[in-house]
Amino acid sequence: MYVCKKQIDMKTKLFLFLMIALATLTQCKKDGDDDNSGDLTTDIVGRYDNDDDYTIVVNRVDDNTVSISIVDGGFSIAFTDVTMQSKTSFTLNEFSETINNSPNDNKYTYSGQGTNSANNISVTVKTVTDYLSDGVIDEEFNETYIATKIN
Repeated sequence: MYVCKKQIDMKTKLFLFLMIALATLTQCKKDGDDDNSGDLTTDIVGRYDNDDDYTIVVNRVDDNTVSISIVDGGFSIAFTDVTMQSKTSFTLNEFSETINNSPNDNKYTYSGQGTNSANNISVTVKTVTDYLSDGVIDEEFNETYIATKIN
């Protein structure tokens, strides 16, 4: 009878050892695992150029947020709060600025969305112009910028 008890103790010890080994191994990462798996910004960050003489620069703010600057000749606009919806789509969060031009002050509101894939980016900016003297939206239009990543 003593032999049976010893076999049970050995089986129990072996079972416990295998469970501990399994738990330890499941915590290990495979070679090549991406440490930034939750970072939606890794593929989009960089500089994009277009032959039509404009540049788009994307900088990382955090895992889910980037800033996007568009420079088109003498015009430039900077979205400092762009929310990544996925690794390939984003929302340009709305912001406004007022430009004082006597006798009319103009309020410009910008927002939009975009996509990126295969080193290409497409950004659509919605612009709403309001001449504050009359309180009426005077102009609203969308402009799309498409460019290719250079770095």
